Amino acid sequence: LARIKYIHGEDDQSLFEAEQLLMLAEEKFAAALELSRDYGTINNWGLALTEHAKLKDDAEQMDRLFEAAYAKFEETTSLIEQDNSDMWVVLTNYSNALREHANRKLGDDHLRLFTDSLAKIELAAKLKPDDADVLTDWADALSEYANSQKGGEG
Repeated sequence: LARIKYIHGEDDQSLFEAEQLLMLAEEKFAAALELSRDYGTINNWGLALTEHAKLKDDAEQMDRLFEAAYAKFEETTSLIEQDNSDMWVVLTNYSNALREHANRKLGDDHLRLFTDSLAKIELAAKLKPDDADVLTDWADALSEYANSQKGGEG
């Protein structure tokens, strides 16, 4: 996914290349899961779907990709035990995907997605209270939500 971020630019060719790479990544995740039901692979697929959704201008396509990402994060959380040391990572990724989606929505959808995002990151922070990245993500989510309310969005 790091390569995608470098390629992702504003011009049409960069967006096309990024989307092609993300679709290839999704194929590879599917192939990997045929070999092994690894929760890390499913989580990473959710991350790729989130990145793919962020490229979309069409709201319906974007929503479908975000929903597919949420399904992958839900699947991941169902495969690992609550006390697994990686649960906080999945919840943080899930929260960040919800927040990205919320930032692209208005009204009730914006509020619902941000509320869900904050609930996920709060749970992650309870599981990993000594992790600066989780606390930073939580602070960022709170700040973004506050700014969206102040600016009249959502």
